[in-house]
Amino acid sequence: MDLMDNFEKPKGYVRSQFKYLEEKVKEREETKANINNLGEKVREESKAKQEIINNLKEKVRERE
Repeated sequence: MDLMDNFEKPKGYVRSQFKYLEEKVKEREETKANINNLGEKVREESKAKQEIINNLKEKVRERE
């Protein structure tokens, strides 16, 4: 038994708590999506940089 069980919660308390938690979940999902998008951009940039490096190496080999 919780100490809070002895106290009457104000009307709408559970509903407001639920709404608050729903908003927190939505925020976390958005944050996770943003992190995933950033990760994808980093991978794309790394791939592009590696292609540039490979192209430069190839040009150097051609000049030798």
